[in-house]
Amino acid sequence: MINLIPTPAKKRVVTEYWVRTISLWAFLGGTALLLTSTLFIPINIYVTNQEDYLQTLLASNESEKNNHEQSSALLLKANNQSALLGQTNKAYTALQLLPLLQGVAIDRVELEEITINQTKDPLLTIAGMAMTRQSLVEFRDELEKQENFLTVDLPISNLIEEKDVPFVINVTLATSTASI
Repeated sequence: MINLIPTPAKKRVVTEYWVRTISLWAFLGGTALLLTSTLFIPINIYVTNQEDYLQTLLASNESEKNNHEQSSALLLKANNQSALLGQTNKAYTALQLLPLLQGVAIDRVELEEITINQTKDPLLTIAGMAMTRQSLVEFRDELEKQENFLTVDLPISNLIEEKDVPFVINVTLATSTASI
């Protein structure tokens, strides 16, 4: 049928056909683009809001982290202080051992200095003056009889003098004594 139309009219019909076709495709493309844009706007808004929420959450986590670090520092400080208190309490055991040592000391032995070293095996150091070598040996024997002491170490160099014997005795405390 297009063959029956004159040539100038035929060119006009073909031009109108392509204009309508291109216009329709442009309209459909624009509509699809508008629809796609409309669908992506809520997603964009959601993502933006989600990003703001995550930044707020990150900021609060940073403050919680700082609070946690401060709490950890305070806990470490308290732990160190409690350890010092425990050591102070262990130093008190020297005072509790004093009546025991005075009971063991005979009249011829004078105790001048008593120190306690808090280690794995607590060590008690007793320094003093004995009237004679024999009284020092008797004092050492009395210390060895005590169940609160594991070992009594009297260096042989302390037995050089015959009279007015200065001495230093190292005594390892029993573990039950360390917790007195």
